[in-house]
Amino acid sequence: MELFFNSVKKYCNSDFSSFHIPAHKGLYKGAKFDLTEIPCTDDLYDSRGLISKSEVLASEIYGSGVTVFSTGGNTLCIQTMLRIAFPCGGRIIAAVNIHKSAINAMALLNIEPVWAGVYEGQNVLASTIEQAIEENPDSGAVYITSPDYFGIMSDIKKIKEVCGKIPLLVDNAHGSHLKFMNLHPLEFGADICADSAHKTLPQVLTGGALLHVKKGFCPSGSNIMVKYKDVKEAMSIFGSSSPSFLTIISLEKCMNWLKNNGKKEFEKLAKKVNKIKQNAAEYNLNILGQCLLQKKYIKDSKSSLIKTDPIRITFNFQQETETQKFLNHLYLNKIEPEFAGDKRIVLIPSPFNSKRDFDRLHQAIVSSSKLNKFKFKEHNNSKNKITFYKPKKICPKISLEEAFFSPTKRVNAEKSIGRISSRTVFKCPPGVPIVFPGEEICEHHMELMRKYKILDISVLI
Repeated sequence: MELFFNSVKKYCNSDFSSFHIPAHKGLYKGAKFDLTEIPCTDDLYDSRGLISKSEVLASEIYGSGVTVFSTGGNTLCIQTMLRIAFPCGGRIIAAVNIHKSAINAMALLNIEPVWAGVYEGQNVLASTIEQAIEENPDSGAVYITSPDYFGIMSDIKKIKEVCGKIPLLVDNAHGSHLKFMNLHPLEFGADICADSAHKTLPQVLTGGALLHVKKGFCPSGSNIMVKYKDVKEAMSIFGSSSPSFLTIISLEKCMNWLKNNGKKEFEKLAKKVNKIKQNAAEYNLNILGQCLLQKKYIKDSKSSLIKTDPIRITFNFQQETETQKFLNHLYLNKIEPEFAGDKRIVLIPSPFNSKRDFDRLHQAIVSSSKLNKFKFKEHNNSKNKITFYKPKKICPKISLEEAFFSPTKRVNAEKSIGRISSRTVFKCPPGVPIVFPGEEICEHHMELMRKYKILDISVLI
């Protein structure tokens, strides 16, 4: 069922003279199907059926009440998710391993965040969320990120249990594929979930994302159920009026592929990745999640289940020099990772990676034994948490809204101690804040900004 693609294809083969946007007129390879809103296409935010039927298929695949397409990436999904949950602003409990796009949206939507817990590369703890709810009972929703950039997953089921009737919003940017391993947040009670489809689903072009709303969802304090048109209207507030039809075509094609192939192909991929992890262990290479190969779960000191994404491969090292050494080794084996730095290397495989790709990775692991002995991070005890930023308590001096909308100026980072940050200071990937808007910059922040070579920042005047 590719109604949208077939309609566009029919027009493109009709030999019409194009006197409409875009200006490239389809005259270079790959641009033929890049069109605008004309009779043969559809309106992403007010579909006549060509797009909405594919979105219904997506909803059936994921088991949601409503699923809609985004061509503005997961950022647009996050903006829409927060708008749906807080149509009139309010207070939200947010775990601090949050992406900067969510912070920006909160400032625009008059949402006051209560920063929950300390992010130490562990999963978001249900006990942390429970304490935040007890201290802030007027909060309209809870917002978490799972899995994180390195593949660490939270116990969504337990977190939803402590949320009770409070809506649980999940930034699942790196977990669109988890549906096909029975690990998607919707299956454990998430109320709204944003999936960056292009990150882990085959065929989807950059910017393609999915927003899922649970069946029967009502915002806090309301008994009015959110419907398909409500989601579309909320998305249209932030989305471009010129969405990419190429991206929509890719999402449509992906949904059809998932319907027929998703579960079996991702299960096959998980087995390949599991074998890679086993091979790595044999050659003294430490991959996050190796300790879960024999035991499905391990527990931290607060009895929260720690799980890792079955298809994410994250190598961990003791020293940055060891990271660079292994990165060079991957390059020699013609392997380009997703990320390398801060004592770890991330690889994101897909069902579309070839046998040759996995053979190269296997060979790189086998031949790594010829390199000088690595010093890898252990990860199966409490002393060895995977830390991207030094943990600390978030205590803003002013509100998020005041930080964003007060007069600001750019200053040299070295001269910023004692000033109030007006924006999120972050290193991307993974986009997790080093300094939150409204925080007073201290030596701790300065240490991290030096480490990540952040030279200037925005502060309040």
